[in-house]
Amino acid sequence: MPGNTQDVTTIVDLADNLRKKLNLNECTLIFDRGMVSEDNLYYLEDKEFQYVTALDRDQIDGLDLFDLSLFKDIDLNKDDLTDQLPGFNKYDDDLYYQQKVKDDNTRCILGFNRSMKKDKLKTFHKNIDNLMQFIEEKNKDLAQAKKSRNKKVTARQIDKQLKKKRLHKIIKYNLTFKKLKVTRKDGTKRTVHSFEIETKIDKTAKKEATKAFGLTCFITKLSPEEIGIKKVISSYRAKYLIEKCFKIMKSIVKLRPVRLTIEKRVKAHVTVCVLSYMLLVTIDEKMKKSKLDLSTTETLKELSDCMVDRIKIKNDIEKQEIITENITTPTSTQKEILKNLECKKVVRKNFYKKYLDIPKMK
Repeated sequence: MPGNTQDVTTIVDLADNLRKKLNLNECTLIFDRGMVSEDNLYYLEDKEFQYVTALDRDQIDGLDLFDLSLFKDIDLNKDDLTDQLPGFNKYDDDLYYQQKVKDDNTRCILGFNRSMKKDKLKTFHKNIDNLMQFIEEKNKDLAQAKKSRNKKVTARQIDKQLKKKRLHKIIKYNLTFKKLKVTRKDGTKRTVHSFEIETKIDKTAKKEATKAFGLTCFITKLSPEEIGIKKVISSYRAKYLIEKCFKIMKSIVKLRPVRLTIEKRVKAHVTVCVLSYMLLVTIDEKMKKSKLDLSTTETLKELSDCMVDRIKIKNDIEKQEIITENITTPTSTQKEILKNLECKKVVRKNFYKKYLDIPKMK
């Protein structure tokens, strides 16, 4: 698909292509909340696709099925949260859930994840601290202004930071006008106009913003007989493997940046990256069964020291040049890795010599 294609616009084409290519009569799609829209869900239901997905924060608010006020002042440090969450069941030490069914038979399973809420709160408070540090530095700069400052420009700079950190509904500010005396080089003084930023945190808005932290609402129209609540949750959670795949492809495999514009070359680049990822996964699976305590990255680093050595010997008098190649003698660790990867033969001379230059005269 073209670059910068929004997830929400992809689901219809993907579903159609999936059914055509695989000739499926029954199919259950599991997809990210970024692909959810009323039109997409209506389309899937009309085409008799089943699905398991989730709603974003705004969509959860719009359901009007659950009492979200329960999560405003919840004590996250208690071992068991069931007393604070009436009507919820425990999935594991972190996740609690409650199911309700809409009039159209959509099952809505609200999950509350303690660890997720803690992580989001940590990031949220870090963003507030960083914003306040920005305001403090900005005030120092404004207090030392040598030229008059423009109020609109200053406000735009603050608004940009607030929106970037998603704090524009929580932190309010005023720009208080200030007159500063500045000394010229000749010793005379002049007046410049500047400002002081005064901030206030809206505690009500802060509670409102954080109440949905840790919440996920899983939805499906599959009946309880077809898929139980815990299976709905575990199925949706399993998609993290795909997200992990893309994360590895973007970092270790270097899928990006794509410095290509011709479509077939872009496809070739992506294909090579996918094959590389498959090799990484294979190495990871095989090394887990090994006695060596090495990650995939450590395994590749260890093997990278075993290289092909090329030696050139020149005889200027006789106008001769001898070229010979060999591999670095493998270490015991490298041999053990290759054994676990079922690739022992690659360091055997009768195997690798056919790929190397043998001594010859020129």
